[in-house]
Amino acid sequence: SGSPTSYRLAILESASTTPSTSNYLEYDIVLDGNNFVERTGLVLSAGQKVWVRSPTSSLAINVYGYETSTT
Repeated sequence: SGSPTSYRLAILESASTTPSTSNYLEYDIVLDGNNFVERTGLVLSAGQKVWVRSPTSSLAINVYGYETSTT
C-alpha cells in the first residue's frame, strides 16, 4: 500500500498461538508506504512458528526457508 503501516514480528513455540513479550523480535515498527523489510538469518527450531501482525490488511508477508536434518 502507499500508506505507512506498522507491524510486529515474533517467533512462537509450537504450542503457542499468541506471543509473549519475550517472543518479539520487532514491535510496532513503522513501515513507510510502498516499502519493504527483509529479515535474514532467522533460525527456528522444529515446531516453532513465525508470527506477524499488522493493524492494516494491506501488508503482504512472505516467508521463505528450508529445513535441514540434524543427524
